[in-house]
Amino acid sequence: MSGDGEERGAGTSSGAENATGGDGVEVLGGDGVDVLGGVDAEPELEGQRVGGLGTGGSRGAGSDWPAALHRWWPTAVVGGVLVALLLAWAGWLLAGGGLFWVSSSSMGETIPEGSLVASMPIPASQPIRTGEVVVFREPGTTNVFVHRVVQVLPGERYLTKGDLERSPDPWVLQRSGVIGGMETSIPGVGWIYHSATWLFLGAAILVGTSMYAGRRTRRWIGLLGPVVLIAVPLLRYRPLVDGYVLQSTQHGAVGTAHIVDSGVLPVHFAMHGGRSVYAAPGQAVDVLGKVPSGGTGLHGVPIHIAAALPWWGWLLVVVVCLSPLLVLEVDVRRRHALALAMAPVGPAAPAEAGVGDDGAAAT
Repeated sequence: MSGDGEERGAGTSSGAENATGGDGVEVLGGDGVDVLGGVDAEPELEGQRVGGLGTGGSRGAGSDWPAALHRWWPTAVVGGVLVALLLAWAGWLLAGGGLFWVSSSSMGETIPEGSLVASMPIPASQPIRTGEVVVFREPGTTNVFVHRVVQVLPGERYLTKGDLERSPDPWVLQRSGVIGGMETSIPGVGWIYHSATWLFLGAAILVGTSMYAGRRTRRWIGLLGPVVLIAVPLLRYRPLVDGYVLQSTQHGAVGTAHIVDSGVLPVHFAMHGGRSVYAAPGQAVDVLGKVPSGGTGLHGVPIHIAAALPWWGWLLVVVVCLSPLLVLEVDVRRRHALALAMAPVGPAAPAEAGVGDDGAAAT
C-alpha cells in the first residue's frame, strides 16, 4: 500500500490495513492491536520491538527469553529461597539436630521470647555441667523447655531454672529427658518458624496463582501477596511489641511492676505518674507509677508500651510500609514509558492548501 495507507509490521502474514480520516488514525497491526489517534490505552508490550518496524511482526526464537526472564525471576527467587530453607531444615534434622521456638520470656535476654533455638544431642559420654542451657521434656509430659542447669545431682539428675525465675523448676530432670544442648539461638526468628506452615502454604499459593494469571493479576499478586503473607501472622501473634508482668508490689500510693519485654522490638514502659523505662527484648525492668486512691495493688492500672526505635528505625518502618505503593508507582511509570515507546506511529497527515500573501495558492 502507498500514499496515506502505509503498510506496517515486519513479517506479518495477514498485512496491516491503515485508514486515515481527519485527525484520527486507526492502525490495526498483525497482532490485533487497535490504536486510535496513534496510542493505545493498554498495549500489549511483551514480544514487541521498538523502532520503525511497527507493533506487529514475527518473533524470533531468541526474542522471547528477555520477556520470560522479566516475568519469572520473582517467582524463581521466592521458590529458590523456599527450597534452600527446606533443604537446610531437612539437613539439620537428618544430622540429629532439633529446632524449637521459645514461647516464654523465662530465659530473659539470654533467649528472648520468639527466639529460634537449635540443639544437638549430647553424647552419653559427655557430662552435663552446671550453667549449661539444655532442651528437655518436662517429666511426665510432652512439654519442651529450654532452661539452664543450676545444680547437678547424683545419678545424672539435674535441677533447672529459667534465668528470670526466682526458684528452680518444680521437678528433677533425668538424663533420659534431655533432648540436647543448645547450639545457638536467633532472636525473633522463632516467630517465623512458628508461622512456617502459613508462610510456605501462602507462598505456594501465590507462586502457583501467578504462573497461570494474566499480566495485571500477576502484578497485583506480586504487590499485595507478600503484604498479606506478613500481615496475617503479625496480626495473629502480635510479636513486635509486647510485655509481661512478672511481679507487682505497692508501697503506699506508689506501685512497682516488674515487667519483661516479650516482643521482638525494644520498648518503653510507663505507668501513670511515673517515668518511661527502656527495655530491650527479654530484659526485665521495674516500672513505677501512682496507684489510684482506694486501689488495691496494680490491678486495673494501665501500663503503656511503645516501640523504642532510633530515627533510622522509624525511617525503615515508613519505607517498608510504603514499599508497595513505591513499587506500584515505579511500575506504572515504567509501563507508561514502554507504552509510549511501543506505540505505533501513524502516517503523516496530508498538507492543507493555503493562500499566500500574494493570493497564489500554495500546496
